[in-house]
Amino acid sequence: MPQTAPAPAVAPPPRRCPQGLDARIARFASPATRMLLAGDGLTTVLLQAALREPLDIRADSIEQTHANALGDTEAVSALRLPGQQPCWSRHSRLLTPDGATISLNRVVAPTARDPRMDAAMADPEQPLGFALSRAGLTTVRQLHNVGRARWPAGPGRLCAFKTYTMHGPGGVLAFVHERYSPDWFSAAADAPAG
Repeated sequence: MPQTAPAPAVAPPPRRCPQGLDARIARFASPATRMLLAGDGLTTVLLQAALREPLDIRADSIEQTHANALGDTEAVSALRLPGQQPCWSRHSRLLTPDGATISLNRVVAPTARDPRMDAAMADPEQPLGFALSRAGLTTVRQLHNVGRARWPAGPGRLCAFKTYTMHGPGGVLAFVHERYSPDWFSAAADAPAG
């Protein structure tokens, strides 16, 4: 009886990205991290749901400046800001009740595009999304970038980040850069298929 040769080794098919999930987001191993990066609603709500506790905000700085003083070409380009355009620059963090930093956030917004945005940017007591919602300003988020960056609170540690723009009735209102604590949301890459 003739013997058949063993079947050739076939590599497993590449891991498929779920329909609608950005391939850059699918590269993260942690489901919680992927959820945050893919979320297009209020990040504070997602963080509170994932952590099962309320979060406090601390505004590290809120200032008015000009676009050419920002040092952030991604924000300037996304918002189409001319060099002398007055704008807000807001740095804040979300904290657990015991003071652990969960996210670091930077928001850039041109001044005077919408008075509700100006009021929300100047408010150190509320997360931006909450302030906008309370003011009746509905926004749509458009993802720009996701990836890994240095986590400033720990030397040599990487964290997951995303950048997006917030769009309202008058067009693009703000550029947002969020970094998530690697203590809570892993930045580890998914293991390659195989």
